[in-house]
Amino acid sequence: MYVEAFNKMKGLEFRAVLIPQIQTAFEQRDSSADESEISKNRQRIFTAMTRARETLILN
Repeated sequence: MYVEAFNKMKGLEFRAVLIPQIQTAFEQRDSSADESEISKNRQRIFTAMTRARETLILN
């Protein structure tokens, strides 16, 4: 098993990827969050999702 942050996964692939509490990534935590920060978070999640070769689990 390998656990790593989204930003360190670029260029790597895994047999299975689990992304826990994904719903919290799309919650607006405060009104001061700008669009570019929200976009960066979505891009990180997308990158993590595309690292799965066989199984992707979104919890």
